[in-house]
Amino acid sequence: MPAGQIAGDQDATALEWDDALPDRVVSSDTSSSLLRRAAARAPDNAAIRVNLGTVLLERYAFAEAADAFGAALRIDPFRQDARLGLARCWNRMGRHEDVLALIDDTVPGATADARYQRGMAAAAMEQTGRAEQEFRAALDRDVHHREACFELGRILRRSGRLDALAALSAALWERGARHVQLLLDRGRALESAGELADARDLLFTEAMVTRTTLETPHGFATLADFNAAVGEELAGNPLPLTNLPADELAIRGGIRVNQLMSGARPELIRTLIDAIKTAIGRDLAGRAARTRPDDPWLACRPARASLRAWANIQDAGAYEDWHAHRAGWLSGVYYVEVPEAFSVDGDGAGCIEFGAPPSLAERLPERLRIAPRAGMLLLMPSHVNHRTIPFATAGRRISFAFDVRPARDGQHR
Repeated sequence: MPAGQIAGDQDATALEWDDALPDRVVSSDTSSSLLRRAAARAPDNAAIRVNLGTVLLERYAFAEAADAFGAALRIDPFRQDARLGLARCWNRMGRHEDVLALIDDTVPGATADARYQRGMAAAAMEQTGRAEQEFRAALDRDVHHREACFELGRILRRSGRLDALAALSAALWERGARHVQLLLDRGRALESAGELADARDLLFTEAMVTRTTLETPHGFATLADFNAAVGEELAGNPLPLTNLPADELAIRGGIRVNQLMSGARPELIRTLIDAIKTAIGRDLAGRAARTRPDDPWLACRPARASLRAWANIQDAGAYEDWHAHRAGWLSGVYYVEVPEAFSVDGDGAGCIEFGAPPSLAERLPERLRIAPRAGMLLLMPSHVNHRTIPFATAGRRISFAFDVRPARDGQHR
């Protein structure tokens, strides 16, 4: 995948939205309660237990989810969604040898997800060669498997095989894969090869980050009034998450709200999402006018997209570590509530900062620091690394983050 040889082949402004709701109709607590009751009444129904396990996974309740998937397998030992769900839980619980026994490598035509779970178990047991084989097998079965691409790339980076990483990215691109992990891997390979200008253009420039404000929604006198209502809705959400897996999420402290429609006024969230979609449309039109037509990020644009959103509520001391949103194409954050004291001066406490991956900071040092304000909307390609800086002032920061992701039946995974 040489620089300059990847052409965007679609109109970057023609984003078609999937109109599916961004959250389930009822909360996970209600769902799990109903599913437990249903399971008690239908002791031979494996599907109910798989659904229960899936709901519990959304709450990071790995042990409870494992019990549900295990119960499904006892009813139907050949149910593959239950087997994969149990494998995921056991990997998160440290039961890696059990995962390898659960998903037997002698089964012909094992799915990409099955090989990926085996790879994760082998990697956790420091069986690096075996893990590499499993991740490559997953990609052989599904070229779009972003997670296997990331894990295989991590093995290649840690072993210093950056030529192999570049070759992997090129081969997956040639086979039709289009996700931003390929852009990150290609950027690292360019940096290693000394092609710093191309690496910079691919990984981060200040022009990649745009800032705007939303139009005041109908029914509110000012945007501040709307933000106050949304802030109250998010802070009062009945299903906050605090015990978050640090190896899966970048948030360090504070509260995350995934089930945005579970509060008292879900129509406020729908209104906010509609306003963000309108702003994204304007932003993409502007990007198309100033972006090179051969920019590989444009070639990753999904034919149909959904907006996956969540909220972060953080007090003093909480922050987000360096990360990128590998599941998305375009990502952003809207600031609902922000303490007044944030400034880019000094240590930048409370600010958001963008740049190339921190491992490349020595040779790609460009950074952009922004002091958030209530009502500010920031948008950037999903592969752009960013972090937030801890603050010590009184008050809370409520942010509404989101990814523009390929819809399930869209062009890309």
